[in-house]
Amino acid sequence: MKEIAGGVEVLANGEVVNVLTFKDGVTITAIIERITQNKLR
Repeated sequence: MKEIAGGVEVLANGEVVNVLTFKDGVTITAIIERITQNKLR
């Protein structure tokens, strides 16, 4: 968790840190739209 800025602090506060993997050709905008529309399957 030391590699993720703020990761230790987030965990210390009882929260969760998620690490995302990215695919070539998929924009960050598309990823955010899928997350906000709850269609991440």
